Amino acid sequence: MPFSTANFGRNRRPKSLSPGIFLVSSLFEFHEAGDRSWREAPLAMNSTFYSQIGKRWLDVTLSLTFLLLVSPLLLLAALAIRLTSRGPIFFRQLRVGRHGKLFRIFKMRTMIDEPATSGSSITAARDPRITAVGKWLRKTKVDELPQLLNVLQGEMSLVGPRPELPEYSPAYPPDSAASFSGPCQLILRTNPGITGPAAIAYIREEQLLADRPDREDFYRERILPHKVALDLAYCENIRFLEDLKLIAKTAVKLFDPRKQSPPPAFHNQLQESRAEEFLGRKNAGDTDLQIEVGTAYQGKRILVTGAAGSIGSELVRQLIRLRPAHIVCLDRDENSIYELEQELLLQSIPANIEIQVADVRDAARLRAVFSELRPQIVFHAAAYKHVPLMERQPCEAVLNNVGGTRNVLEVASKFGVESFVFISSDKAVNPAGVMGATKRIGELLVQTIRSGEHSRSACVRFGNVLGTRGSVLPLFKKQIARGGPVTVTHPHAERFFMTIAEAVQLILRAGALARGGEIFVLDMGHPRKILDLAREMILRHARGPGKNVETTFTGLRPGEKLSEELAGASEILHRTRFQNLSVIEPHPIDRAAFMHNLALLEQAAADNNRDQIFAIFGSMELGFNQRAAKVRAATAAD
Repeated sequence: MPFSTANFGRNRRPKSLSPGIFLVSSLFEFHEAGDRSWREAPLAMNSTFYSQIGKRWLDVTLSLTFLLLVSPLLLLAALAIRLTSRGPIFFRQLRVGRHGKLFRIFKMRTMIDEPATSGSSITAARDPRITAVGKWLRKTKVDELPQLLNVLQGEMSLVGPRPELPEYSPAYPPDSAASFSGPCQLILRTNPGITGPAAIAYIREEQLLADRPDREDFYRERILPHKVALDLAYCENIRFLEDLKLIAKTAVKLFDPRKQSPPPAFHNQLQESRAEEFLGRKNAGDTDLQIEVGTAYQGKRILVTGAAGSIGSELVRQLIRLRPAHIVCLDRDENSIYELEQELLLQSIPANIEIQVADVRDAARLRAVFSELRPQIVFHAAAYKHVPLMERQPCEAVLNNVGGTRNVLEVASKFGVESFVFISSDKAVNPAGVMGATKRIGELLVQTIRSGEHSRSACVRFGNVLGTRGSVLPLFKKQIARGGPVTVTHPHAERFFMTIAEAVQLILRAGALARGGEIFVLDMGHPRKILDLAREMILRHARGPGKNVETTFTGLRPGEKLSEELAGASEILHRTRFQNLSVIEPHPIDRAAFMHNLALLEQAAADNNRDQIFAIFGSMELGFNQRAAKVRAATAAD
């Protein structure tokens, strides 16, 4: 049942032992090592009885059982190796273990017996060094069965992160693990495993590497970061039932008769999924939307504002798969909406796509679009989003984020739109800056204008979306490529992060559940320190000896907070029928007072009166306090 996702060809020659003596001698070593492992039980993020003690019980019990069951197979394989090629039956290979400690992994020899320095350390399919018997052993993963001895000795677990060779461990090198206070340390606190999510995902890794001349770079830069992401998600939430599922899934994969190589698109999927590696948790965006929400959008006429942006364009792509009758892509950025149109023209699109160049600040233009195309569902994603920039441009932020939202809402209500979804932000909770304040006003506008009995509406609060234009990942990559420094605002600054796929699924689920202005929030686990993310980016992407890229602190920028919130003190999160999705019921508001302040706010923006805008923000009960925000930022910067 066990297997490795990357059998490396750097064999270490041990003493030549017969299979029976090797097995017995290893079992005699188990008692002492097992006691040590009990005292050093794996400690992951969720410090449960199972992660600390129960996991070791499961390892010992199942490993002994598996060894007894497969011992005849091991003896047969050992005999075949001895009769068909020169060299030892077994070899032990150096790997990175728990707490960065190096250990030697047990394997059966599958390659010709040669010096460790001969050839690449990565083995791909059709490697001429693989013996005839070795091909069968590697195909069936029988060569990995001796790793059960590593489990009994406490060096490994049945399920966990796959242990890498020291030279292929840039994501958690032993020399820096002790001082690194982030996800890498989380992986190293857990015993490495024979199988796990990364091992299952890359069960056909040798086929993936077979035709690549740059296999070592491809492994380091593409495959290894994805494995680390999967390992992080596993280590954060180690559970008994999940381990049993992974063991069962491994068995199913091994006996799957389909042995095809990864599809050609797999390389692109690796590139697209790289933002997931930095979540530090399990990605919540990998679900079947057709099953979950397909009926809510099938056959509908749908309009998306901000359709040329990172979120809007992905929303359009996902909607196409749900078979709507018509999709209107509206954006004022001519070049970006043109690029989206060209992309869609190259595909076989079952939906009728309409491209509209329009500005949400132009109410007359919106009325013309809605009158002609009569959308039934509207997703409002158009907005200014950059916090420090909007802090310097409060009038533009109000005119676009507030005035534009009001225009779209009023036109949607006038033309009988059935459902309206507003894209908000976690920065709308007790906002410290202009952008967050305008988003909170947008939430209140949805609750005020779309309050009718037959008007379904919802808001969705995003965390920081990784991989979008202007987000932190592209910025860090550019800084690393220049040799640094990587700039972080504050050592304790932290944010909730989500992927574009998670963001789009949150929007579509909210649209399916929308009723009367509720606010939907994705469970994004614990917030991540931006400093940890920066260090992780440096470890994965910096090149050259030592990867000497510095990290510098610039201080919190205007409008920023040290940490964000998903809900205010008076807001209560309730579960929904979708996993990882919660809802906040809207609170009653004084509609007359709110609309009066809104008119004053838009007039102040039209008059370019910045001071008046800040004063009105403070009077609207948004949780906004500009002076307090400046004090917090100055104190944090010190």
